[in-house]
Amino acid sequence: MIKRNIMIPIILAAFVTAIYACSPNENTVKEQVENNFPNYTESANETKTLLDSKCMVCHGIKESQDEMLAPPFAHIQKKYSKVSSSKESFIESFVDFTLNPNEDQAMMFGALKQFNLMPNLGFERTEVEKIALYVYENEFPEPKWCN
Repeated sequence: MIKRNIMIPIILAAFVTAIYACSPNENTVKEQVENNFPNYTESANETKTLLDSKCMVCHGIKESQDEMLAPPFAHIQKKYSKVSSSKESFIESFVDFTLNPNEDQAMMFGALKQFNLMPNLGFERTEVEKIALYVYENEFPEPKWCN
């Protein structure tokens, strides 16, 4: 009886340790992305300011669809999330297209038809990487005219 009482906690401890050791660690994924994109040290507020100053002139939601100059971020986020298998691939695709917009890399064919190809605006890679991560991690409102 005494041996059995000692063995149960040992087996339970081993089981719990095995579960935690085998489960994916969210920090590991985050660290991998940060290692591949090391420029994500700014706060979300600073990145939002960057997004507002660099992107929202064209991608910000207007009163009507006719006033839009480019697709809203809610649509961009939805499309890139659908075709990307990971956070890293989302960011890579977003950055690659933004730094070198071309029809071969375009994913939003309706937007391409409606708004034409985004011009190359000469953004810095570090800025676009920060914006891409912000777009990946945050929610954007749907325009009222989409409902």
